[in-house]
Amino acid sequence: MKFFEVFDMLAVDTGLRDVFGEVVATKVAASKLTGNITVHIESARPLPYREKKKMLYQLKKQLFGAAGVVDFKETCRLSAQYNQENLWNACAESFLEELAAQSTVLSGIVKGANVSFSGSRMAFHLPDSFINREKSAQIRNFFENLYRERFGFELVVTFEYIPIPEAEKTEEKEDGRT
Repeated sequence: MKFFEVFDMLAVDTGLRDVFGEVVATKVAASKLTGNITVHIESARPLPYREKKKMLYQLKKQLFGAAGVVDFKETCRLSAQYNQENLWNACAESFLEELAAQSTVLSGIVKGANVSFSGSRMAFHLPDSFINREKSAQIRNFFENLYRERFGFELVVTFEYIPIPEAEKTEEKEDGRT
């Protein structure tokens, strides 16, 4: 059923109604133990993270006030025009917002990276630092899971660490930014 057929009592602005107009709600699941509610949705195009957060807020406020966490389990049935690279090009900002909600550190690392694609391989080109190496597994897991679970794309995330010139390392130590 269409999203607004399932949630016909939900009052939202026209912009949010337009974004979710063609979304299908396939299932609503509630946990007796935690009180959490998961709304399973399908769409033919990626939904902007910011708009999903607005809709979740309205669902909680208007319909599920006493419940625990209300969240979406989203699946996108994208047209053949999409591949891993042009999905990134179309949705990078939204993906970064979603990552920032989990960790501003991870989001900051990705924002500072150069990203390239070769088929289903996504490469992050980053300065060679302890924090970049330490957080790379979390970044890899986030993007590989996102692409596979939401969009049905296999993605292999790799990292290329670019050596920091010795002069920059010395300047950081002198400035106390080690």
